[in-house]
Amino acid sequence: MAALPILTVPILNVNTNLSDLHYNNNLLYHYAGGIALGVLKHWREAEEFFKIVVSAPAQAAAAIQFEALKKLTLVQLILYGKYTDSVLIKLMKNCPYFNFSKLYLRTIRENWGLVQQTIAKAPQWLIKKLILTYLTLGLGNIASLIGVATKDEVQALILDMIESDEITASISVDGTVTFSNSVAQFLKANVDNLH
Repeated sequence: MAALPILTVPILNVNTNLSDLHYNNNLLYHYAGGIALGVLKHWREAEEFFKIVVSAPAQAAAAIQFEALKKLTLVQLILYGKYTDSVLIKLMKNCPYFNFSKLYLRTIRENWGLVQQTIAKAPQWLIKKLILTYLTLGLGNIASLIGVATKDEVQALILDMIESDEITASISVDGTVTFSNSVAQFLKANVDNLH
């Protein structure tokens, strides 16, 4: 919320004699502002900030402009259900990333059920990453690390992963999860017998 008072004041003129601001500072300010406004769910303002970055004149598009285009596309999907800016479409139509994003968005629409399942699987991927770092963790710690609301949800998720043989772990009465790596061991004699 601290960024909002700063971002709501439009920048109309920059005196480069008083400061050491450059073209890239404009892009970075509006890109970061778009992200902050998006986090605050001020979608229309975020859209404007990303448009400023994407449409900034340049001899060649900067990497930050492509990143802003990605976010602009998503913000407009949130606002309108589609990518709407015809001027930017014309500007970017020969850009390989824009063509990729059109294909990507069509793929998402055609595979929405699969996209939802992929997103739902994210907490399990995060738990698998935790296994690489920790031997034991409390359910509350896991919940905060993977962004799940309650210990009960984490417990149900871990039990499901154990039952489906995705992980090897146990949960104690006090809510401590102990992970164990059950890596298959192959002896040379066993491998030779496979031939």
